[in-house]
Amino acid sequence: MPYRFFFSYARANSNDGYLTQFFDDLSDRVRGQLGLDGNEEVGFFDSPEIPLGADWKERLSGALQTCPVIVSLYSPAYFNSVYCGKEWEVFRKRQELYVSNARANGQDANEPAVIKPVIWIPLTEDQSVPEAVGELQYYLGDPEADHNKFGLQRMRRRLNAYEGSYDEFIEKLKDEILAAQHLDLPSLPDFTDLDQIESAFHPPTNAGAPAPQEAPDGDPGDTGGKGPQFVRFGFVAGKPGEFPEGARDEAYRTDGGGDWKPYYPEASPIEYLAQKTALNAGLRISNRLQFGPTLATDVRNAEADGSLVVLFVDCWTAELPMYEPILKQFDQNNYFNCSIFIPFNDNDPEAFARRDSLLEFVRTNVFKRWALFANAGLPFFRDSIRSIHQLEDELSRILGQLQTQVGKGVMERATKENIPRRIETEIGRPIMAHKSN
Repeated sequence: MPYRFFFSYARANSNDGYLTQFFDDLSDRVRGQLGLDGNEEVGFFDSPEIPLGADWKERLSGALQTCPVIVSLYSPAYFNSVYCGKEWEVFRKRQELYVSNARANGQDANEPAVIKPVIWIPLTEDQSVPEAVGELQYYLGDPEADHNKFGLQRMRRRLNAYEGSYDEFIEKLKDEILAAQHLDLPSLPDFTDLDQIESAFHPPTNAGAPAPQEAPDGDPGDTGGKGPQFVRFGFVAGKPGEFPEGARDEAYRTDGGGDWKPYYPEASPIEYLAQKTALNAGLRISNRLQFGPTLATDVRNAEADGSLVVLFVDCWTAELPMYEPILKQFDQNNYFNCSIFIPFNDNDPEAFARRDSLLEFVRTNVFKRWALFANAGLPFFRDSIRSIHQLEDELSRILGQLQTQVGKGVMERATKENIPRRIETEIGRPIMAHKSN
């Protein structure tokens, strides 16, 4: 059965339990109106819905293309999220295509209301709604209603105090979702995954140039952002055909690199895991660090810009002749802004059988100098990261330590150069769009 709505939320807001409860409440109300069994899935919620081993990009893209409406849970974290901005932009483009198709057929049509805003955590007075959203698509109903003033998270958390208002909002949202079911909202032609879509919340900084978070394949010499609030990720993982006899194809998918699934058959590619963790930590993501002969220089440039770098290295790839020399050269350099992560999959029987020899090769042959940092308790080298949970925990912690390290380095340079002791940032303090007049 097709999904009736796409549930779009920031991962940073998903750990309090109330978000899942809200999704369940809304789904129950939609099911009840449609007379469906309690086990029928009516909303696409990517966290529990995509099982291990599934191609999360394919499932996510399919839902974005076929769901008739998107329920967007607005919050500061939501507007800071690249992926939420991309999901929102898919539906905006589908709206636009709906009108274009109608007018091509001689019909007069306005953009259908398929973006359903839910203020989960209200913005403060010094925070702004992205320009793409504006006031018209920020509120659902009366701006002075409880759900717009206080946010659904607070109402769900204090259900005893807001039960009537909460129930009224769920009923209204259910009606709006079902009212949109008759629309033949078109899919986007040639759309396969979110990499093709720019975030509506992070528009290009100039014509034809992507925003910092949206340029994984950009010029490796252009970091796209300066300062310790930015992080660049690099992914050293080979393509399937680069391994002997085409081994290990499933884990590296088509292109290796950021597409590599370090814990295959678990579904998440390494780039998704890294970006999700960084965004949840409040960081901004800059251009992907490209692997090649200029790797050491590119990290040095990022160090000069005061931004963070994390390099994820696959043990199997480090053995390959086209990768090993570049990594050894990298090992001869010291950086205060960079950490190396070595994920390892004990659930892979072949990897488990060779775990000791693979890790020993990385420690003693490839990263002979950097591996010493692990024993010294410094944040620059982490190997044998054996699960997604461990990777996310370690990465979040190390990013915080690198931020402190980089911030100190920037301040020290500022003092030596006799310039004001302040870390420059490109993030301003925005004004609420609806309060700017």
